[in-house]
Amino acid sequence: MKRLALIAAALLAGCVDDSASCTTDNPEYPDCLPEDDGKTDSATAGLAQMNDLTIVMPLAKTQAQFGGYLPAAQLLPKAMFTAKFPDPPDGPTPIGSDVSMRYDNLRVVAVRLDPCFAQVGPITDPAACDNQLRVVFQSLTFQGGSTNAIDGAVHAFYRLTRPQLVAAIKEIVALRKANGQTTAMGPLAPHPVIVRQGLDGAFAKGLYAIVTKYASASNLMRFTHFSSANLQTVWHFSGFDVAGSTTTEMVIPTLPDSTTAVSFFQGFASPMQGGFMPETKSSDSIVVLANAEKARAASATTRKKAYDAALRIENPGFHSPNTIDCASCHLGQAARLLIGDDVLGLTAVGNPNLFQRDPKYVSLRSMKQTTSVRDQPLNVHMLSYRNDELMIGQRVINETAATVAYVNKSLLH
Repeated sequence: MKRLALIAAALLAGCVDDSASCTTDNPEYPDCLPEDDGKTDSATAGLAQMNDLTIVMPLAKTQAQFGGYLPAAQLLPKAMFTAKFPDPPDGPTPIGSDVSMRYDNLRVVAVRLDPCFAQVGPITDPAACDNQLRVVFQSLTFQGGSTNAIDGAVHAFYRLTRPQLVAAIKEIVALRKANGQTTAMGPLAPHPVIVRQGLDGAFAKGLYAIVTKYASASNLMRFTHFSSANLQTVWHFSGFDVAGSTTTEMVIPTLPDSTTAVSFFQGFASPMQGGFMPETKSSDSIVVLANAEKARAASATTRKKAYDAALRIENPGFHSPNTIDCASCHLGQAARLLIGDDVLGLTAVGNPNLFQRDPKYVSLRSMKQTTSVRDQPLNVHMLSYRNDELMIGQRVINETAATVAYVNKSLLH
């Protein structure tokens, strides 16, 4: 609020460019854009768009819509999941205690198509790619006329063949067009057709049919999990690789001693005074930016290195889920903005580590972030909801933009 007040005062004094008043979390992709930026959107409207390849479900507003969500039972075996993450005890939750995810409440809240999972930089050998359909589940409940998501999520990865991936993309694009959306959908947000029709509408039903056609227990290859604790001030991350009916703890990259779990504690001072347990051994570390006190005490060189690391973690040209730990990936943007920008006065504008879109296929407008880490309690989600607050992380936006360019150039040409 203080930052917005300063901007407003400066505008009244006539000493700040008007564009500064409409900057989103990423100043490279502001709300105020030249009108001709829409040319790219118009030219590519018939191809795969951002919201075709990363699809976010809105929160249901009625019980009927809530019934439209796809449950995890059709995609993620209950016995396999609950063996690792048991349901909480039955009965009312004591006041002030943390709420855990329950398997029977898991519903699909997001879907992604990935032509080369964990690829760093341009795809040069398609034959070596791991083609995937990825699904995000959350534990949802509908009460008092609204949907609420427990602060946690499950991310399931399903391996496809390249022909299956291409077919799935084409089917989603065709479904979207058949439901009347033939123009540009803009930046990542809850899918406009599902928002318009509801989760019990034709598009959502068709999408879930495509998901269950290409994803099942037979091609599930990994699921990851994160949950909150200590009254939503601590988040725990872990995962399991799957081969048939066998699950193996996933070793998290860059952590010491082949660690299979990592946590982040926010701390109790604003904006963050927390830390990672354990800390990454990567040269791209944001540990300094996760604690305002440490950040203020650090040298300018150390601050800049951590800030650059945050941008690199967000950039699929530098990092993948196989090269950085989960907690750093989930916290990178919040640390960069809440401490790097707002406390230290750093900026991403002009930084060479910033992701660069392909302007032929992705417009500046489509890169805009429609959610903000500044407008809510600390939200470490990447593509899901903290309670009723959606977060679509910059890392997800960047990955989707890179995928859109590759798919339209190489797979749908």
